[in-house]
Amino acid sequence: MKLLAVLVEDYDRRHSLPPDNSSPAEKLRYLLETSGKSAAALTAVFGQRSHVNEALTGKRKISADQARKLGRLFSVKPGLFV
Repeated sequence: MKLLAVLVEDYDRRHSLPPDNSSPAEKLRYLLETSGKSAAALTAVFGQRSHVNEALTGKRKISADQARKLGRLFSVKPGLFV
């Protein structure tokens, strides 16, 4: 039983969120990929498709307001994107 708990914990750590040292853009790409959502879903957060692309490549910083919206969209803490 203890082995199963260790295996589940290890799986969750490797598959639930990107590593802590990831950039906000990497975290956003990871969540987008694992959620099955498309980049078009982020247009409501960033306003324009070009802004979505810039955020995904790390050329545009994610504002506090956008982080809150992303947190709601992906059901994560907004601080993940700051």
